[in-house]
Amino acid sequence: MTTTFTIRRAQPGDEPTLRELRIAALTDTPLAFSSTLEREIRRTDENLRTWIAPPCVTFILESAEQKPCGIVAGLYNKSEPRRATLASMWVHPSQRGTGAARQLIASIQRWAAESQIRDLVLLVNEHNPIARGCYERVGFQYTGHRGINPANGEHEIEMLYAVPF
Repeated sequence: MTTTFTIRRAQPGDEPTLRELRIAALTDTPLAFSSTLEREIRRTDENLRTWIAPPCVTFILESAEQKPCGIVAGLYNKSEPRRATLASMWVHPSQRGTGAARQLIASIQRWAAESQIRDLVLLVNEHNPIARGCYERVGFQYTGHRGINPANGEHEIEMLYAVPF
């Protein structure tokens, strides 16, 4: 069976979709994010618009039926303009194993290259080998930096993708 999906850049008017995806993500994998379900439920449309406008970019994964089922965001690093962060990566369980995660990440990698970003970094829960493996397969490497997720106290590992020009 072939699973089809599309990926599109979020735009004004997508605030309800972003809220729905963030709530689904935090419900599915609460320890994977630097937020809480309660915080996502309380987000305003104004706050969600910041996910769409520069210095942010957000991509939405939609199933063949055009149902939102994944998300990834990219954020410029204000103190290091040639560095950005991949954040909020999530794919609905029904789309896992289809290549959807790889394609979402590729969307952020293309955005980074087009934006002349040199380094794309992310933090991943050290106890999530599936996510870590996914990032490794698309070119991310461990930096040796570690941290603690302030939202849940989980240990995180930093990974870096050197954006080719």
